[in-house]
Parts: sequence; structure tokens; C-alpha cells
Amino acid sequence: MKIILNSLLIAFLAYFFIPLFNSGIASEKDIIIQKKDIIIRSEELKAEPKKDKDAEEFKPIEKPAEKKQETPSLDIVDKYLKEGKKYEARNALSDIFINKTIPEKQKEIKELLDKLNEELIFSPLPSPEPAISWHELPNNLTQIMN
Repeated sequence: MKIILNSLLIAFLAYFFIPLFNSGIASEKDIIIQKKDIIIRSEELKAEPKKDKDAEEFKPIEKPAEKKQETPSLDIVDKYLKEGKKYEARNALSDIFINKTIPEKQKEIKELLDKLNEELIFSPLPSPEPAISWHELPNNLTQIMN
């Protein structure tokens, strides 16, 4: 019985470890590259590529003209305020204030921006900005699955 177990153990080990030692021998699955299979050599890669006369040369694609956005100015802010577009006026003023496009009027811009923010925040009218929605958490796993 001991002889049978030992022989089975040796056969088992041979089955798994012999392929590791035969890695130097090519089998049907191995791919062998011969000298005749090489199409291009490294020296040819380093050389300048030959230009085909028939091939078209690379031409960059011209991008379509993009819409130019108006740079925020106090005139635009006044226009928005006259039209009643307080949110747009606030956004334009914020851009002017942050980018410091009119440094000599920073103090006046800040005061107007504070006034607009106060009106918009404490206004009873709903804002056109996205609303936040609250969802009730499920109590158990079955409610989560539904």
C-alpha cells in the first residue's frame, strides 16, 4: 500500500513539475521566429522614412470658429439689471471681481455684488438654480431592493 501511495505521489508531482523544466524545448504551441520572418531591422527604423509620391501630405484640420463670449463689463451688468436678470448680473459681477478686470472699481463692484447677493438670497422668489432634493433612507434591506 505504501509503495502505491509513493508511486502516485511521484506521478502527481511529475505531472505538474515536468512542464516547468521542459520550457527550453519548443512544442507545437510555441512560436518560433526565424531570420527570414523579420521584415524590418532596427537600422531601417532609425533611418529617415521614405515619402511616397502618391501619398497625400498631412493637412491640419481647421477648427470651426467658436462663439466669442462677451467679456463681462459694467455695461453688461447694467443691461442685465435693467432687464431684471439679477442672477446673470451677479454672475457677471462675480467674474469681474474675481478676475480683477477693473481694479480701480473693485470696492464699488464688491459693494454692488454684496447688495445683489443679499437681495437674491433673502428674496421670497424661487431661484432658477438647481434645487436640492432629499430622499428618505430605507429602513431595511427589502426596501433597498425595491
